Amino acid sequence: MSILHRLLGIYVVGVAAVVAVSLLATLIWSNGAGSPIWPTVNWLQAVAIIIVLIVNVLRKRALDANGSDGSITRDYLEVNLLFYVSIVVTVWFFWNWLFFGFFPDNEPAGAASDTHTLLWPFINALDIPLLGATGYHLWRKAAA
Repeated sequence: MSILHRLLGIYVVGVAAVVAVSLLATLIWSNGAGSPIWPTVNWLQAVAIIIVLIVNVLRKRALDANGSDGSITRDYLEVNLLFYVSIVVTVWFFWNWLFFGFFPDNEPAGAASDTHTLLWPFINALDIPLLGATGYHLWRKAAA
């Protein structure tokens, strides 16, 4: 099981690095039209987000099953923060990617289009630390 945790951790952290590099490259070299690499990165990101959501749901369930004495510990904050952020990122990512990526006729016009376009960098900016922190947790869990 530790090999699986380690492989998943490497994959999730690797996707975080790919998203970070792609986001920076798009900001630096794009003329505003977007980058042709994002359709591929989105598939990698979708798999990583599902892994992260499953891992953080399992961590939250384990924390809740152990019960707490009412004190707020570092572990409590980490698990809950990653759990809720992973839910938000999952909903935003799949809503933005599936609804507008696979059904281009649904692409909004005017100000709504600007909102849709601005949501991608926000999703990616949240995704990088979320994937990195969860991947690091998987790596640590494999070492334990």
